[in-house]
Amino acid sequence: MNNDDELLTRYVNGKLEGNQRQRVLDALVNDPDLAREAELLQALKQGLQHYENAGEPPIELGLARLKRDIQQEQNVSDTPSPRKRRDLFWKGLAVAACLVVVVQTSLVVFTGSDDTQWELLSGGGASDAAPQLQVAFAPDTTIAQLEALLQPHAAHIIEGPGALGIYSLRLPEDSDAISLRDQLAESALIEEVYLP
Repeated sequence: MNNDDELLTRYVNGKLEGNQRQRVLDALVNDPDLAREAELLQALKQGLQHYENAGEPPIELGLARLKRDIQQEQNVSDTPSPRKRRDLFWKGLAVAACLVVVVQTSLVVFTGSDDTQWELLSGGGASDAAPQLQVAFAPDTTIAQLEALLQPHAAHIIEGPGALGIYSLRLPEDSDAISLRDQLAESALIEEVYLP
């Protein structure tokens, strides 16, 4: 048989008679591949007959199966995975952090506070009446030498060194900053000294 699909289909459906039927039977005996194809067609025919006997056409069953599978996928996607839950947690945390930053910024910008409320942690500030000096020490000056130089004048380092190596000194309130500046300028430990 020359793979005549139409003859094979008609044979499985019982529509062949006489010589044509005998020709297909001989071909099935001699060709195992053709025999397997006939078995497959016979199984498909029986499956279709089963659904027809049940009163449901196979197309509607396929549609019902498709709808069921889609519904199952939707149910699975409705419950977030642990990774999705973790991502949602971090996204929420990031949003909360952004809100905190916005609130803090608005409080600082829109409260209308004046600068007189602010003070340096070192205690010095614009409202401090104690005189101050700005000093640049020699690079090889030791801490012991600094203490020996500043202690007689009751001066304290309150800030520094800055980017240029300048320190801020606070003097006692009753001291004369100009005369102290002149005295410190004569020391070999000090490169520069000036009033701010």
